[in-house]
Amino acid sequence: MAAVSDFFSLGEFSSGCNSSFIALIPKFHDAKVVSDFRPISLIGSLYKIITKILANRLTLVISDLISDVQSAFVTSRQILDGPFILNELLSWCKHKKLKAMFFKVNFEKAFDSIKWDYLDDVLMMFWFGNKWWCWIRGCLKSARGSVLVNGSPTSEFQFHKGLKQGDPLPPFLFILDMSNFITIVNVLRCFHMASGLKLNIHKSKIMGVGVRAEETLRLSKWKLNNLSIGGRLTLIKCVLSSILLYHMSIFRVPMGVLHSMESIRRNFFNGTDGSKRKLAMISWNKALASKKYGGLSISSFFAFNRAFLFKWIWRFFSQGSSLWARFIKAIYGKRGAIDSFESIARRSHWLNIVRETKALKNKDDMALKHRYPRLYALESSKQNYEASDEFSVKLVRSLIDYSLLPKEDLPTR
Repeated sequence: MAAVSDFFSLGEFSSGCNSSFIALIPKFHDAKVVSDFRPISLIGSLYKIITKILANRLTLVISDLISDVQSAFVTSRQILDGPFILNELLSWCKHKKLKAMFFKVNFEKAFDSIKWDYLDDVLMMFWFGNKWWCWIRGCLKSARGSVLVNGSPTSEFQFHKGLKQGDPLPPFLFILDMSNFITIVNVLRCFHMASGLKLNIHKSKIMGVGVRAEETLRLSKWKLNNLSIGGRLTLIKCVLSSILLYHMSIFRVPMGVLHSMESIRRNFFNGTDGSKRKLAMISWNKALASKKYGGLSISSFFAFNRAFLFKWIWRFFSQGSSLWARFIKAIYGKRGAIDSFESIARRSHWLNIVRETKALKNKDDMALKHRYPRLYALESSKQNYEASDEFSVKLVRSLIDYSLLPKEDLPTR
């Protein structure tokens, strides 16, 4: 408490409180030059406590400072809102036979490159007070580090630019920027000169939506051969079950694709690469079941995909003032075509979600509010509205544990 109080009074850390060891992790075998390594360091607990306090204070005003088109790192907004709007806009342009172009921008080593004097200018532009500037400068200019070489640290040196990944504060500093670019190339060049964030040409491009098969090959054969069944189970839950969640939160995944993805996880769990048959120690349907029913609680891709899609319906009614919800209402009407989707011939991601919701309603013999009365009561009680995120998590888990669709609809062997 004394250390935190001193920082907010003086605007600086005591010596050593913002120092860190940097480990160099090779990106691939036989790494030789500096760019072949990924620098990793841990943030000290005292520093993280202080920046968490600053971040919590900033969240109270950030939504009033940031344009609606910025969907990440702002309360009640989600990073998926942007891609959702773009997909709906693309579908609408195709239907209206309009020409459109989408430009994807990726900054090269953004956290490592951003200039501190640029952040000063941004904070000044948004009228942050001198005390706040002092706190931010204290967090940045006290940062020191030393590189671990063969386990031994080099001499300590001071940082002069960049932000720390994993720090609670930098994401909010990143989004304090202009909401639009008038002339893309010229502005990006000026932005690079001012901030130090260089455009990554290899990752900034116009591209289609799709997932390559090689993206699922994250678990090499040596891991397969050397891991116990418990280790394989852990990797399935931590890696294979999360790689595609970003895409599954927007797109309705076809059953054939779900079968293929479940096959990859099943083969890895059984210790085979799929090239030869092997006797399974446990049926995959049993592995997908909740532990309370004797399973291993491996989340079903089918249940994950549908649960995440259904959450968009809940957000449409509970967060109707958000940018993406207003966009849907502008295209489909106040009710988002939920009551009239049958009359719309074209396809879109939103209409697919509505159709999937109606299909579930037709198959189920009980409304969700009756099947999950406690969750419904939590959402209905506006005094507990702050618990809406907890409600969403519980709803997703419930849909996974108690699939509302018959078992024959779930991916099997």
